[in-house]
Amino acid sequence: MRYPILYLVIISFISSCYSPRQIQSSLNEECDKNPRIYYPMTEKFYTSINVFTKHFTGLVIVKHFSSDSIYISFVNEIGFKYFEFQVIKNQFQTLYNFGKLKSAKAELLIVDNLRLLLFMLKIKPRIIPNRTMPQYCQLTQKEIILDATHKIFFSATKTCLYSNKIWLVKKSRKRMHGEFRNGDQLIFTKHQILPIGFKFKSID
Repeated sequence: MRYPILYLVIISFISSCYSPRQIQSSLNEECDKNPRIYYPMTEKFYTSINVFTKHFTGLVIVKHFSSDSIYISFVNEIGFKYFEFQVIKNQFQTLYNFGKLKSAKAELLIVDNLRLLLFMLKIKPRIIPNRTMPQYCQLTQKEIILDATHKIFFSATKTCLYSNKIWLVKKSRKRMHGEFRNGDQLIFTKHQILPIGFKFKSID
């Protein structure tokens, strides 16, 4: 071979930017719109929530009946229910809220956290942390409109792999951000200004 060094450099470049995980994810150009999910599906998370001066811990259960029909509940360690929502086509319907979580402001903030969580659950199989992303795998900015008020803002490679931080934009302003840690085992959502945030730890 006339140019062995050049050949090795090219192979190294391709291998680094297109790992088996990335190749699998790139099979569908619109993979963020067509996740490989089998319904019904249930996901569970050990969860801690800070809502202003209140702190709650327990279990969040997310039941996906279809891509457009989801049930979410949050109960504590002894089974006491804090809140319960039904989501139909990105529209949240409150089924139950406990105590001070009933206030309109608290409910809106909780829903925004959950709205961000649902999108992050949708794409988490394709997350790679920023620190492990090769610098030559170029990121592009993407937006997905959820409804007339909300949209998601995030960075992605051309192979439908995402950076580990996702933003929820509400009325053209970044209100919430979500972040993956330890792969996709931990999910954090947090308001940009107000003292409200969720921590979700996946239960296998």
